This record gives sequence, C-alpha cells and structure tokens, in this order.
Amino acid sequence: MAKLANADAQRRGDLDGRGNLSLDGLSRFCRFFLETCLDQINYMDELVQLDGLVGRVRGYVALRGQGMVPGAEHYYTFPAATGCNKRLRLD
Repeated sequence: MAKLANADAQRRGDLDGRGNLSLDGLSRFCRFFLETCLDQINYMDELVQLDGLVGRVRGYVALRGQGMVPGAEHYYTFPAATGCNKRLRLD
C-alpha cells in the first residue's frame, strides 16, 4: 500500500515531475504494478500449462467415462448424506 500512497504523494523537489504530485512515486508504483502483473501471468501460465491442457481434459473425460471421477450426480446425494436441505443457504 505504501507504493500506491507514494504515487499520490506531493512532489519531492523541483526535479520530481511537472505537476503537484510525485512523478517518481507514480513511476515506482507503475513499475511495481507491472512487475506484479507479470509475476501473476507467469504463475498462471505454470499452473494451467496450456500446452498440456488438451491431454489433461482427455484424461479427465476418460476417467469420468469409467466412473472413476464423481460427477454432478453426487450433488443430489448431498442432502441425504448430511441431512441438510438441498437448498441450504450459507448466509
């Protein structure tokens, strides 16, 4: 949060931008924000691994077809197993 607050800070001397706010603070925040974006993109790329996605989906479909992966039918057994109403509210 400090980097965001520094983006709106007052100028720090005559060489810190042309307006009333700190150009240096804004630049540092923009750099931090873009580095965070790139970090998240890399993380999601590693997590999802798009190159192998089709193979994983095919494997899932094969396992599901063999009954080895539970499907939506287990949603309907939840009330019987727990004694809760199917329309149980969580609030």
